This record gives sequence, C-alpha cells and structure tokens, in this order.
Amino acid sequence: GSYADGPVSGTLFGGTAPPPAPALAVAPAALSFAVEAGAANPAGKTLAVTNTGGGTLDFSASDDAPWLSVAPASGSAPRDLTVSVNAAGLAAGDHAATVTVSAPGASGSPRTIPVTLTVTAPAPPVLAVTPTALSFAAQVGAANPAAKTLAITNTGGGTLAFGASDDAPWLSVTPASGSAPRDVGVAVDIAGLAAGTHNATVT
Repeated sequence: GSYADGPVSGTLFGGTAPPPAPALAVAPAALSFAVEAGAANPAGKTLAVTNTGGGTLDFSASDDAPWLSVAPASGSAPRDLTVSVNAAGLAAGDHAATVTVSAPGASGSPRTIPVTLTVTAPAPPVLAVTPTALSFAAQVGAANPAAKTLAITNTGGGTLAFGASDDAPWLSVTPASGSAPRDVGVAVDIAGLAAGTHNATVT
C-alpha cells in the first residue's frame, strides 16, 4: 500500500508572564487639623496604605515635624496609619509638615502627604456679673438686712481672675478676689446711717 503523510502544525507559546509589581497607594492625599491654643489636641486621623498592584508591599512611614507623629512606622499593605498632632507650645497660625510613605521596589513610591495644623488664638475672657444692680431696705435702729449675692462668670475663653471692691464704709463685698465662676456676697451695715437713700458701687 501507499502512505501519505498529512500536514503537521505546531504552536509555540511563550513562558508565563511575570506577576505585576506592587503599587503603593495612600489615601487621603492630604490631612488638616485645627485646634485652639491651650486646648486639648485634636483626635488623630487615618491614612490608608494599600497595594494596588501585585505581590507583597512592605512600607515605612515617617514625618518631618516635632509636632507631628505617624504610627506604625512600618508594616505591610493593606494597613491603616494614625497621624497625630501635638499643638503644645505652637504659636497661633498655620503649621505645615509632611508624612512620607515609602515602599522600595513599588511603583508610586514614595508618597508624600501634606499635613496642615491650624492653631487659633484662644478667645479672651469676658467678665459677666449678675444681677446688674442691688437694692436693700432697712429701718433705722433695726437689724441689718440680709446679704445678697453677685454671680461672677466668664462668658469668653481662658481663665478669668477678678478683684472686687466697694466705695462706701457701710458697704462690703466678700471675697475681694477669686476666679470665675464665683459668687460674692454683698452686705450693708446701717449703723449710724440717717434715714434716706444711700448709693454706692461694687466694682
């Protein structure tokens, strides 16, 4: 018999493609904090470190200001970082710094995240005294009327220290000094006073 060979074909495939390299991503792209001078520091904020590529992504994180901190200082994505600020000793105004996240061998590395801290001056103290006037009534030769109270408060910020005085020998105010909020007592002594209206001032 006779034999006929049919066509022979073959396909050559390339080797397996390498896995994609790790890619560093950090969100959000910026952070801002605000605090009043002398007040408690604001709560820390979060930076999310992720790997948008392949493989494993190990990173390190650092900051460049003494009032700024980031933790942890290293890790593997995905991982959240906590960024905190300490405004103690800082003057009022805007303060800028940077958090840097680095991942050697990863695309997108390093990532720099600007951080702004706004420190506002504290509100000044504001003195408030109530009531705004006092009146007493007594009969000549009778007992002195009961003392009355002035409420001293601070309707502004910070701390308010006060002094209190009177301008008449028959009038007294106690205590003569203190810190708001505080009640002060105002008393009168009618001994030796003639019948009539007597006016004086507590300052």
